[in-house]
Amino acid sequence: RRQDTYTITYRTMLYAGLVAPFGALLRWKLSSLNGSIQRYNWFPLGTFAANIIASILSVAMVGLEPRFYGNESFWALGSLRAVKVGFTGCLSTVSTFVAEVAGFLGSKNPIKGYLYASITITTA
Repeated sequence: RRQDTYTITYRTMLYAGLVAPFGALLRWKLSSLNGSIQRYNWFPLGTFAANIIASILSVAMVGLEPRFYGNESFWALGSLRAVKVGFTGCLSTVSTFVAEVAGFLGSKNPIKGYLYASITITTA
């Protein structure tokens, strides 16, 4: 039975909502790494790791998607899209990244803001 685009999109978004909390929980767990690098304790390693992991997973899901086009089963393509939209969407943390960069730029040593932003954007 061929499913229409609306049904697939609706089911994917519902499925994404089910996996999204796991991305948020991982982001929360990674936040404990912030300030953990002895010499560079100013560097928010947890936020950086969350954004890099989310970027890698998202790109991987986009790369895998074409392999499942035309597949009659919802679960293969739906799972990829749910991970891409739900899990990695909640794992990545743009608002925290922007707040951290803004905090660095407003500090006594704004070069850290430029450095952190450059490292994150270049790596991601």
